[in-house]
Amino acid sequence: MDAEPASTAVPDLQNVLTRYADSYEGFHQAAELMPKSHLADAFREIAARRHEIGQRVSGLIRREGEQPEAGGSVEGGAHRWWMRLREKLGDDELQAVLAECVRGEEVLAGSLETALKSQELTAEQAELLREALAEVKTGIGHFTSALKG
Repeated sequence: MDAEPASTAVPDLQNVLTRYADSYEGFHQAAELMPKSHLADAFREIAARRHEIGQRVSGLIRREGEQPEAGGSVEGGAHRWWMRLREKLGDDELQAVLAECVRGEEVLAGSLETALKSQELTAEQAELLREALAEVKTGIGHFTSALKG
């Protein structure tokens, strides 16, 4: 008996997983760039949450009979490189890191929104993505408010 084919939602879920890997790495790096900042602990908590949700998305992909690809994207690597460069240039460090957080979170939100448009999502998949999108949008609001200051 042949295995059931994977859902057509798997590519969207994989894209979300890639963006979550990027987000985890970005927040982890942001915490390292600003170890004495009051935001470092918050960045570490967000990184941990990104890891947790990434693991849940990986589980959804596995249930579809596919192997999740856990790495980040080329764009995410460039984003983190830019954060390191800006920190080294001494540009208003906090503002630069917050601006990069907003930019990265907007990319993540876009990936979640695209995935949620899939007609192939199961109820469980859609619920996780809606929960994740709400969390990301809340974060964008907090970072944007902090930038305005």
